[in-house]
Amino acid sequence: MDAQTAIIEAFHTCFTSKPMEAISVAEICSAAHVSKKTFYNHFSTKQGILESIIDRDFFAPQREMRKALFASQLRSSAPILLGLTFETMLRKRDFYEKLVREITPETFVGMFSRQSEQLNREAYLPTKPLSKEEQADLDYMCMFLATASGQTLMWWLRRGFDLPPEKVAALYQRWAFGHINSQNTPYPEMCDSSARN
Repeated sequence: MDAQTAIIEAFHTCFTSKPMEAISVAEICSAAHVSKKTFYNHFSTKQGILESIIDRDFFAPQREMRKALFASQLRSSAPILLGLTFETMLRKRDFYEKLVREITPETFVGMFSRQSEQLNREAYLPTKPLSKEEQADLDYMCMFLATASGQTLMWWLRRGFDLPPEKVAALYQRWAFGHINSQNTPYPEMCDSSARN
């Protein structure tokens, strides 16, 4: 296990038994068997560790799955990619329920949305030069989809995970992508071609 992973795992273990504000860098370093210098080579704050955990849990698996798929498979696999997010939240609900209580829902949604927006920018790179208007449209959509996904997670968590992950993923896809015409977007693999005439 490399030092960064050891630090993340040590923080995760500490966080399961005590409040975040009570976890010191020294305690994380002791549990990870690294020096403070090593810690600060990888993270400047405990929030940086949280951001790495969110990336590991939600976005790294999507990046790996996208790498494994052909472009022609992305469209049919979109519900699976979306479902990964909701399945992860349900599987790790104890951790994320505690996290949201401690850092506030707004802070979690902000961190999640920033990382989701970055993933969207990676996933939906245009295949041709865009006009200023087209670039603004793409920028807005990357932000909108990221914010919507973060808010959807929070909505689901607050409802007590009363719907199965695949149902929440289907609802998100329907309302986030259903109005997009796949012929005039840089990211048609996520769109329903029958959504709009």
